[in-house]
Amino acid sequence: MISRDRAEKNFQKAIKENVELNEFLLFYKSLVLEQIKAFQDLEVVYSDLSQEYPRPKKLPLIQRIKLDDRYDEFLNHFLVLVDIFRKYHPEHEKSFDYVLKKPFQDRLEDEFPLIVEDSSAINRFLEDDSDYLDIIEQVLDFTRSLYFIKAADQIVSQADLSIWRKGYCPFCGTPAGYGRIDFEKQSRILFCPLCWQEWTFMRVKCAHCENSDPNYLEYIYLEELPQFRAYLCNKCHRYIRVTDERHSKNPSWSLLDYFVSIRLETVVQKKGYLPNGKN
Repeated sequence: MISRDRAEKNFQKAIKENVELNEFLLFYKSLVLEQIKAFQDLEVVYSDLSQEYPRPKKLPLIQRIKLDDRYDEFLNHFLVLVDIFRKYHPEHEKSFDYVLKKPFQDRLEDEFPLIVEDSSAINRFLEDDSDYLDIIEQVLDFTRSLYFIKAADQIVSQADLSIWRKGYCPFCGTPAGYGRIDFEKQSRILFCPLCWQEWTFMRVKCAHCENSDPNYLEYIYLEELPQFRAYLCNKCHRYIRVTDERHSKNPSWSLLDYFVSIRLETVVQKKGYLPNGKN
C-alpha cells in the first residue's frame, strides 16, 4: 500500500499538471487519502485460506470478509466519506441529509454485511430510495471497497498468480478498470478499482471477451495526452484505458492515472464503446 504522504504528493503534482481537472482530482484525492488512512487503522478482515496457496484453485481469492460486530466501524467510515462527497457535491444535499436519519441507518445495519460482499445488494437496498440512488450508491461502494483493499493486501504476498491471465481481478472478481503497458515483457498490467491490486495480462487481447484477433483490436489516444491509451475491441465493443509508460513523465500509479485519464473515457464512450466488464 502506498503511503499517505506519497499519495498526497502524487495527487498534488497531477493537480498542477491538469488544471482543467482541478476540482475532480481534489475530490478523489480526498477520498483516496481517507481510504489509505482508514486502511492503516483497520483490523484484519480476512479468513485464513493459506491452504489454497501458493497457486490457488479457487478464485476469486476473497471469499468472505469478517464483518461480525463491525457495523459501527463501517458506519463511521461511511459518514466520513459522506462528508467528503457533501463538500464536493453540494447539489446532493438532500441525499446526504437522508442518510443521517435513523430509519436509513437502522436498515443499513441490517444489510451492511451483504452490501460489503455483493455490490448488487446496494441497488436492492436502495430500490425504495430511487431519488437518492446514484450518489449514495457511490458512497456505499467506496465504503465497501476499504474492506477489499485490506483483504487483498493481506494475501497478495502469498498468492502465485503466474498463470492468471483473466480480465477480472483474481482477488475480488471485479473487472479490470485500468492498466499499464509493460513493453519489456510484452504484457499489460491490469488494475482493480475495488481492491487496488494489479496482475499481468496479455498486451494484445480484449480483457472483456478475450478476443485476440488483431483485426478487431485497436487503440486510440489524444495528442495532448500521449501517455494514455484506450484499447478498443470491435467484437464486443468494450474498452479499457491504459498508461503507456514510454510517454509518461511520472512513474505510473494506476489508481491516479485512472482518474487523470478521464478525458479519454469521454471520447471513447461517444464512439459507442462500453467500459470493460459493463453489460
